[in-house]
Formats: sequence, C-alpha cells, structure tokens
Amino acid sequence: MRQQAKSRVRIIGGCWRSRKIEFLNRPALRPTPDRVRETVFNWLAPSLPGASCLDLFAGSGVLAFEALSRGAARAVLVERDTTICRQLQSQAKLLQADNAIVINQDAKAYIKNSIDVFDIIFLDPPFNSEWINTLAIPPQLLSSHARIYLETAATNHFELPTVWANWDIVHAAKAARVRYLLLQKKPVFSSVKE
Repeated sequence: MRQQAKSRVRIIGGCWRSRKIEFLNRPALRPTPDRVRETVFNWLAPSLPGASCLDLFAGSGVLAFEALSRGAARAVLVERDTTICRQLQSQAKLLQADNAIVINQDAKAYIKNSIDVFDIIFLDPPFNSEWINTLAIPPQLLSSHARIYLETAATNHFELPTVWANWDIVHAAKAARVRYLLLQKKPVFSSVKE
C-alpha cells in the first residue's frame, strides 16, 4: 500500500507549543493558519481552562490540539474520513493526549445523536460546502456559556446565515481567503414583570 503524502502544522501556544502535528495532504483539508489561530485563541483565552471542546470537521485536528495545549479539559474530534481519523488518532497518541477523543462519523449524525455538552465548538467545514448555511447546533449540546468558532471563505459580502439567527457575533476578522468569527448565544430576556 502506497504511503499517503503528509504535511505538518505547528501548535503555537500552551504546553505543546512548537510541536508539529502531521496531517494528510487532501485538497479540501486546509489547517487554520497560524495568524488566524493566534487571534482566535486570544479571543478564547478566558473560556479555555477546563473547557469541553468539539471540533466538528476535525481535518488536521490543529484547532482541537491547540485548545488542549492551552488548557481545555477535553476535545472531541469528529471526522467522517476513516483515513484522516486514523491520522488524528496517531497524532493524539504522539502528543499523549488522552483527553482527545476521535470519532469517525458524519457531522450531522454526530450532533443528532450526541449526549455530550460543550463549552467551545469549532466549525471549519470545507469552503465549497453548504454546511455553514444548513448546520444548526442542537441546544442540548451547548453549555450555558458556549462559544462557537466559525471559519468560512472570505467573500466580499457576508451575512450570518439564518440558521445562526439566535447567535451574536462577538468577534470577527478576515485574513487572506479566510473569514472567521466567534459567536455566542443571544441573551434571552424574560417578559415577566416584577
């Protein structure tokens, strides 16, 4: 069997700082760039210690491994490609990341059936897909203070899809071909008068 070509990406902060993880070279697999990750994890810094994270389109796994490196308690990495899952398991083993759980499953099937609750969810689906416009995260998967990181292709005009109507954009930025946002649930105001 022919060995698949691999590339490396560096973890930029935390206990595994400067460690490199390998990922398979696939056309749709593009790890979040260092500069973007630095910004995102600065945004998430107050929420990371002890957090439960979900990396729903894990790919290289760098978002989940970066979160674990910076103090997250655990990370679930969901990836539908079996070969990529094996690579993620291999990288978790090399890092001795016992708190990284790799699941070989489709994203929609996972969120439909999961009973876990998450503080931080990373959503970085393939850019040419419609996932961002159609994927709604069930409320039972979210802690009361949950944050969602959303990464998509940078376009000239961007509006948060209607599926995200109950979420506020806390931070947003653009770098080269990437638009990235941090979302939190809109507050629910009671209509009961005291």
